[in-house]
Amino acid sequence: KINMKEVASLHVRALPKTFSSRLGVGFVKMLYEIVDLLGKVEVVKRGEQTVAVLSKIGQLILTLAVEPEYQRKGIGTKLIASQKGRLFVYTEEASLGFYKKLKFRKCLKIGKTIILCRLD
Repeated sequence: KINMKEVASLHVRALPKTFSSRLGVGFVKMLYEIVDLLGKVEVVKRGEQTVAVLSKIGQLILTLAVEPEYQRKGIGTKLIASQKGRLFVYTEEASLGFYKKLKFRKCLKIGKTIILCRLD
């Protein structure tokens, strides 16, 4: 069983400027619990420590968060690569470069929110 409080704490550390992170660990934990009921939450562990999380509902990736000290080591890339088929990502401008390297393209932009797609 996934420890959602640990996942939420990781999320807040890795993505401190997001709206959900600014509302705190308790709020983020609740969001991950909802996603776990409706979709899927995957974690990557190094020993006992959760170092990355990907959450999605259907083919829509809602979050990809990697502990800051584990970023740029290929963990996020491997998590995305393990997802098969057509994918959509809900993201912000700061993450575009990462997703473009993984063959995602901009499909829709509403304010600061961007939906990217990868068609396999």
